[in-house]
Amino acid sequence: MRIGDLVRYKTPNGPGPLAIIVATSGDPKSFHGRVRVMWAGNKLPTQARVWSTKKDSKITTWMKPGHFKKAF
Repeated sequence: MRIGDLVRYKTPNGPGPLAIIVATSGDPKSFHGRVRVMWAGNKLPTQARVWSTKKDSKITTWMKPGHFKKAF
């Protein structure tokens, strides 16, 4: 995963919300790799409220890349 990639949040039931990678830290394939994403769309998903840096922010804190898969 690289900056600018369109990714989808993994959920156990159905497709999750789309996001764009805005920053990476370390190797995303390693245990310590992390990514920051900006959620796509006008309506913020529940995950955005849980992982956001500020209230109602579209930018997340540092997350494990395993929570996402490439959208295309």
